[in-house]
Amino acid sequence: RTLVFATMSSVKAGVFLASITANAALGCLIQAAAFPLLPLARVVPPLAGVYRRICDAVGCAWMAYVSWYLEQVYGVRYVVTGATLAPGDAGLVLCNHRTRIDWLMLWPWFWRTGMLGHLKIVMKAPLKKAPFLGWAVQHMHCLFLDRNWAKDELRIQQSMEYLTSPRTRGPKPSVLIFPEGTDLSESNVEKSHKFSEEKGWPKYHHVLHPRAKGALACLGQLRKTSTHLLDLTMAYEDYQPGERPSDGSLVKGRLPKAVYVHVAKYELSQVPEGEAEFTQWLRDRFAEKEKFLANYYSTAAPGPLVGSGGGPGVA
Repeated sequence: RTLVFATMSSVKAGVFLASITANAALGCLIQAAAFPLLPLARVVPPLAGVYRRICDAVGCAWMAYVSWYLEQVYGVRYVVTGATLAPGDAGLVLCNHRTRIDWLMLWPWFWRTGMLGHLKIVMKAPLKKAPFLGWAVQHMHCLFLDRNWAKDELRIQQSMEYLTSPRTRGPKPSVLIFPEGTDLSESNVEKSHKFSEEKGWPKYHHVLHPRAKGALACLGQLRKTSTHLLDLTMAYEDYQPGERPSDGSLVKGRLPKAVYVHVAKYELSQVPEGEAEFTQWLRDRFAEKEKFLANYYSTAAPGPLVGSGGGPGVA
């Protein structure tokens, strides 16, 4: 029975990887075919919006397929608690970053909220070189950072100006960013503890201390088109207790049994604009997440992200 189960998991993983690669390759061809619209847009400005809508539609179809596969084939359950969203709540979306595949595991949530078609993800620059996958997300106008602020600041500014420009006539973007900048691997936690000792800050075990510059730079442009900031706290019911999801989980078919997402919604008038004030505000949010997740993962049988306090961002 164990052998049959393992074989089925391998088959699901094989079909998943082959199908998303094929779909990404097809998407790249469609997006590449639409690329000549950009230079023509200098003469006929509305074509810039046509190009963006084509890329967004292709990207949405691809991510929707992945979302369907995660839930219907892999059987990953999604449980959402917290704030109720309304049309127009798209904007900056913050989230903790436990694993390297959090961004992908969140697609079903974006699908359900109606934001998948205009989702833009802030990623590490090396990902854009990945065959098909990297090319596809480049056409989707995701943001790629090098961890060199001189370069990254300009790249964020240019990308956000494009995404919020009336010239492109696209929908209001939803920009997903992980302020910790990296995942919760053992080595990263050790580095964070050392950094915390140097700063005299508390040591965290379920989140890392966030970096504010990237999120603040994105928010500066998004204030033109958005009214809210969404703060997600994400947790997993692991495939086996303590088995942190990874790239290998996709290859082996050992994905988490459930993904729990708690949503806090803030009006932008509540979110500071100054760098020092925003940095402290963000640190406070991640301090809340640390307490919340520590309680969650200490539970013998973790369930939905709810508790006596209602979760981060809820009074």
